[in-house]
Amino acid sequence: MGGTANRGADPGIKTNHRFKRYERSNSQVFKKKVLPALNSIHRFYAGYVPGKPVALDVSRYGKIIDRLAEAILSGELQPEALDPELIDTIFDDIREQAQKGWGKDWTKWGEKAQADTVKMKMEENLYKFSGAKSYTQLVEINQLAQKYKNDYQGFKDQVQVLNGQYNKNYLQAEFQTARQAGHHAGQWQTFEADKDLFPNLKYRTVGDDRVREEHTVLEGTVKPLDDPFWSLYYPPNGWRCRCTAIQTAEKPTGKGNIPEDMVKPEFRTNVGKTGEVFKADQGYFRIVHKTVSDRIENLFIERTSNEAREYAKTRYVEKQVKFSHPELPASFTLSNKDIKAIVSTPHKDQVGRNYLVRNLKNDLREAEFMLSTEVGKEKALYKRWFYLKSRSGDYYYNIAELANGRLALRAITDTIKEKKQ
Repeated sequence: MGGTANRGADPGIKTNHRFKRYERSNSQVFKKKVLPALNSIHRFYAGYVPGKPVALDVSRYGKIIDRLAEAILSGELQPEALDPELIDTIFDDIREQAQKGWGKDWTKWGEKAQADTVKMKMEENLYKFSGAKSYTQLVEINQLAQKYKNDYQGFKDQVQVLNGQYNKNYLQAEFQTARQAGHHAGQWQTFEADKDLFPNLKYRTVGDDRVREEHTVLEGTVKPLDDPFWSLYYPPNGWRCRCTAIQTAEKPTGKGNIPEDMVKPEFRTNVGKTGEVFKADQGYFRIVHKTVSDRIENLFIERTSNEAREYAKTRYVEKQVKFSHPELPASFTLSNKDIKAIVSTPHKDQVGRNYLVRNLKNDLREAEFMLSTEVGKEKALYKRWFYLKSRSGDYYYNIAELANGRLALRAITDTIKEKKQ
């Protein structure tokens, strides 16, 4: 592994006080909560039957895992510290599969008048899933370091086994699940759009001898689109599930004898409604405690802020795109300084605000004009402020008219805070 050239043959593992403190303070928590959750994860993935292999570049993960293993050994890294590179690598790979499942329309995000909430939720779910999976691997490496504290070579070997398990076997299952979820989430948006023509959906299996018994029970079930049935049994309903739902004018079927627990909890959701590709109360999420969860949330905010700035720079600033609204006295452009201020302003939904930047031109044009306020003469820099509310949620555009008559977007806030006169 990286950084081991000077260790010599089996030098043993040196741990500092930080490493020992982690082991001592969390031993009971590990036995009572973490270990059962880890065992549950391994049992869950053991039920996955691979189909056509997905091309995976495991070497990228191997290098990252090697680096993290060395950092944990030296005490330089606690599992709770997380590693953005590992999280981003997992997220980028899994998101790509969800995008492929959804289809080409995924790339059109930003051309509509309002942001696509489901895609936003899917991306957030996939990032938090990647953070939880990353943390779980760090916890496992930490436990291996304790188990093999006098056997450095044994530790190295087991870390590689762990990498293959999580970042090849499990990742292949996650790839296929993300692609299926993306496909079915995209279909659900079509079903919602056509609800007036086809108010009902029909559950269909492939109908061959490979169909699972519990899925056969669902075959032919017809329910209205807003029936609770689809919150529990909308595909995919298991590893490599091939079931589908189709639009139909047929009348709804009776209740039938469908036990709720026949679908594993990990799949008991409707990704088209919730955006949950991986359920937030299952799997890796069960390993994560609040401190780690908050850190993952902050990393996601940071990532979306950086993406928003880069998107705005290339799509708006460099192209000098003009923004306008019928109630504004003139159009205006954005500077990099404007964008930095927008994504830095406090907001109760920073991620949603960052995503709004992708759709800024259309969203601002469709926004509801709220009010304008004059600025006192002593404020030589500004003449007045305009406030407009996005139709996508509590996002308020704060637009200033400068003394020279030019307009500038100064912030997107969650409330209207009138400037002092």
